[in-house]
Amino acid sequence: MKSKILAIAALGTLAVFNCFPRISYSQPLLVSKEPTTPTLIVIDDDETAQLPVPVRSFLELYKAGNIDGAVDFWRDSVIKFISLHSDLSEKDQKDALNKINQQISMVKNILEVFNQQYGFCKDYTVLQEYTSVQDKYNIKSFLLRTRHEQISLFWRFTTIQTPNGTFLLSFQFSTDLREIIKDDK
Repeated sequence: MKSKILAIAALGTLAVFNCFPRISYSQPLLVSKEPTTPTLIVIDDDETAQLPVPVRSFLELYKAGNIDGAVDFWRDSVIKFISLHSDLSEKDQKDALNKINQQISMVKNILEVFNQQYGFCKDYTVLQEYTSVQDKYNIKSFLLRTRHEQISLFWRFTTIQTPNGTFLLSFQFSTDLREIIKDDK
């Protein structure tokens, strides 16, 4: 039994190192039912400066404790993107806006409860950047860690760069790093 746990820990550590070549962890990532928050050693702090303005703006609002402002900023960014790109049909635009409006209060409530329970964001660190080109647009995803008073929260922000600017399209967050990177496999 102990050898199985060690094998799982070794495989989990290898998987994390392969996903994040520029960071290292001081403890292995164990596969279990309980979430783990690995201790992060940052190799290069200059990556924060490379974040696009929409992601930095969201994070600065969030870090200042302005959850409503941060989530509203995301909503406004998506609405502006939709309104500037006429290649979406009117029905698709309405569907996207309805979906966003349904999520707004839920996302705000989750983040407010999290901050009440675990403390406000103290700082954030960029862990990884992913880039892809779809159609004529440059799409980037950024994996980040926000450090709160009692625990860390992991985030994935997705931006799209168009001739009309860079827009924050989506974000997801979890206390479990594996939930954020599971789509990368």
